[in-house]
Amino acid sequence: MPIVDATVTANHNGNSSLYLKMQQYLQKPAAQYGALGPADFVVQQDSDFFRAYYGLMPYYVFADPEANQFVTPEGGSGVYGADAFWKDVQNETAFQKAAGQIDQGIAPFPVTNGAVGVADATGFLNNWMTQTENHLDYNYRKNFVANGTHADGADAFSFEAVIAKDARHCINGVWETKQQWIDSLISTYWQQVIWHEFGHEMGLTHNFMASIDQNNFPHYTDGAGRDHIGLYANSVMEYNTAPDRVFSKAGWAPYDQGAISFIFGNSKPTADAPSTSISGQNSATSPWNDPHGFGKDGTETQYLFCNETHAKYSPFCRAGDLGTTPSEIIANAIDQYEWEYHWNNFRSYRKFWDNSSYVNIPAGLITDMRRFLSLWAFDWSSGEIADSLRRIGINNPDPNGSNLEYYQQLTNKFTAEVSTANQLVAAFHEAVIQQSSGERPYKTIYDKFYGDVTQQGIITDKLFAMQGFVALWPTDNYDQNQAGSYISSYGGMGEASYDDLSQSVVTTMIGGGYDVYPYFVPLAVAQFAQDTHSPSFSGRVEIRDWIGGQVFNRAQDFLGYFQNIAVQYGYCKDNASCTYDPRPLSDSHNEFEGPDKRTWIWAYIADRNQFVAVDKQRNVATYLIVRNYTDDVINQQDDGAFPGGAYNAELPMKYFLDSFNTYN
Repeated sequence: MPIVDATVTANHNGNSSLYLKMQQYLQKPAAQYGALGPADFVVQQDSDFFRAYYGLMPYYVFADPEANQFVTPEGGSGVYGADAFWKDVQNETAFQKAAGQIDQGIAPFPVTNGAVGVADATGFLNNWMTQTENHLDYNYRKNFVANGTHADGADAFSFEAVIAKDARHCINGVWETKQQWIDSLISTYWQQVIWHEFGHEMGLTHNFMASIDQNNFPHYTDGAGRDHIGLYANSVMEYNTAPDRVFSKAGWAPYDQGAISFIFGNSKPTADAPSTSISGQNSATSPWNDPHGFGKDGTETQYLFCNETHAKYSPFCRAGDLGTTPSEIIANAIDQYEWEYHWNNFRSYRKFWDNSSYVNIPAGLITDMRRFLSLWAFDWSSGEIADSLRRIGINNPDPNGSNLEYYQQLTNKFTAEVSTANQLVAAFHEAVIQQSSGERPYKTIYDKFYGDVTQQGIITDKLFAMQGFVALWPTDNYDQNQAGSYISSYGGMGEASYDDLSQSVVTTMIGGGYDVYPYFVPLAVAQFAQDTHSPSFSGRVEIRDWIGGQVFNRAQDFLGYFQNIAVQYGYCKDNASCTYDPRPLSDSHNEFEGPDKRTWIWAYIADRNQFVAVDKQRNVATYLIVRNYTDDVINQQDDGAFPGGAYNAELPMKYFLDSFNTYN
């Protein structure tokens, strides 16, 4: 039976403004396909894919050299010492303080025009990116403070988090009583805590790849002879998703049994023998005792494993996740964010609500989502997959089949998998940005009399979504042997369907209208202008023109530009006699078809005495900015309130002008 039945799922999906927007961006609108959730987009893979997938998984575990106990890399002395950690604490304090000011609506930089305004905006953005990276390092390095031990924090097991997600069970056609539910919840929860902590005493570290290793999920048979999965992980040492921590079958999972029996079964090693396997083992008894390392047919069992030392660079080494493939993991992460919205953002029935660290939620989720983008760029590109499969010995099982065709169909499956995962990421980012105030307020709401916070706003969610997608990020979340470059979420990444969606998302963030504080949209413009003009930007050169356009300080220059085009395309004989004027040819939005048969839009910025002309097909983001402005001013859609639509539309247009001049 599903954990959540179809009716509850449909209601949940249909009531989610986030999901309704996501499925629209993913080309499956609700009007045609019904209410869908992220799980409906998960790629359904076959055994052929999983054979190759689990063959590759052990090669995507990358350890942090600075966390190594035996080799200290150059410049790594004292990285995890007390002095370094106190610097991390100071950085974290600054990050949380900045997040609090943003949440309260305080503009994080002086909102001014001109080159100074652009410099202030990009200065804030660069500092916020640094603070975000410091925040990630702080949370990562906390794992190594206690003399390098992989200790469990006091908040590692939270009843509140579990109770918010686990409902009563229907057992043999009868709903269990509340007391039965409480007893079962507490009993199974503490059983897993006990087995987990006892595992540490037995010498086991955490295993954050346990939740991916479905080949080794523990199974058990109930009284009726039915097969059940006892835990969606190969180990109780995983920080698996909260619902999987309760109502599960207690005891050591297969990886735990294998590790413990190997550790304690070799006090008297057997005679050494030539090795024929990757691990050095020939059998369950040679050269070491390995009673749980081999199947009944004599083949060696492969367990997936990683711990804190791998978490920084290994894309599949994730705590608190659910799912075995990238599309499953991303879909479940988004689903968890959505299910927890009413818990994280509303006071509900709590007498005391400490939401001071709310920023950790979007920061952790959105930065973590980029990991599969790095995987795609470095190891899952169409050329890499086939080569990797050849090298590790994944061949066509049909001896008469074509290896070329076999690798091509596998490449298609891997591409579909990682593309779908990243399309979900892209759609999620845009859906967060596009939440209206009526759907999810970006402003935090306070009780007017008592001052209590009654609803947490999502302005920090929107900031992370914007910068997370628009910015150019260092690839510091992947294999150290391949890191050192930068990556963007758009600009020719991956295959066509992802490329089209990512371009739509980023142009909407730059030029679209959405509910945020007035200072916010100019940030997207400044971020895009700065990063696409960076030498580290590897996307297509023409992307820089998305915020391009023509700026004129005099009307005659504005007219002269189009008169030159008119002469060039034979509309006029020469410049001296040409009287071409686009203004009377424009519609109520200032759009017109130029002599070059391209669609143009123009605007006059009165307080700057400047004209702006934009090619719709080339300057796609600027077009949206100017169109928003002309809709309100020329087409008279502004309601007259301050700051009304015209004010909010004019500000990013000024930042476009200033950013264009600054970076071009």
